[in-house]
Amino acid sequence: MNRLFSYGYLSLIYTLLYLPIVVLVIFSFNHANHSGLWHGATLMWYKQLWHDANLQTIAIHSLIIAFLASTSASFIGLLGAMALFRYRFFGKHLMYAVIFIMIILPDLVLAIAFLVLFHTLHIL
Repeated sequence: MNRLFSYGYLSLIYTLLYLPIVVLVIFSFNHANHSGLWHGATLMWYKQLWHDANLQTIAIHSLIIAFLASTSASFIGLLGAMALFRYRFFGKHLMYAVIFIMIILPDLVLAIAFLVLFHTLHIL
C-alpha cells in the first residue's frame, strides 16, 4: 500500500510539473491569434517561423540563452554541492540555511497567494 501511494504521489507531482508544458505544445498548433480557446489545428505559426528571418534569429538566440543558462546553473550547482559535501568551511551552516530558504520560499509564496484568493472569494 505504501509503495502504491508513493507511485501515485510521484505520478501526480510529475503530472503537475509537465502538464503546462504539454498544454503549451498543444496550443502552439492553435489557429487563433490571441485566444485561449481551441480554434482548430494549424501549422501556420511554424511556417511563419521558418519564413521570417527575424523570428528565426529570435528562436536561435532563445535556444542559445537557454542552453547557456541551464549549463552554467548545473555547473554552479555541482560545484556548490561538492563543496557542501566534501569540505568544512566557515559559513557552511549558513549556506544550508540559505538553500533551505530557497526550497521553502516558493511554497510560502503559493500559500500566501491561496490565502489571498480564498479570502477574496470568501471561502475562508
